[in-house]
Amino acid sequence: MSLNITQEIEKLKVMNVKALQNKYIEVFGETTHSKHRDFLWRRIAWRMQANVEGDISERARKRAMEIANDADLRVRAPNGKGDDKAKDSN
Repeated sequence: MSLNITQEIEKLKVMNVKALQNKYIEVFGETTHSKHRDFLWRRIAWRMQANVEGDISERARKRAMEIANDADLRVRAPNGKGDDKAKDSN
């Protein structure tokens, strides 16, 4: 990683949320509704590094999509009622 990008990332770590939201607009070209400081600086740092050093390879991107498509994802969150019944019966 170049010294310049490292310095830029260090600057992100001390920015307040409003400054990070403005930087997000600069880097991504769109607004964010997030007010989570750590999320913002990490996301911006990732994009800045990707812009400087290059993104993941097309092969890696395709493999990630294959894994995501094969994943058994829940459509609805569990309601938690089943866990209580199991505990009561023991």
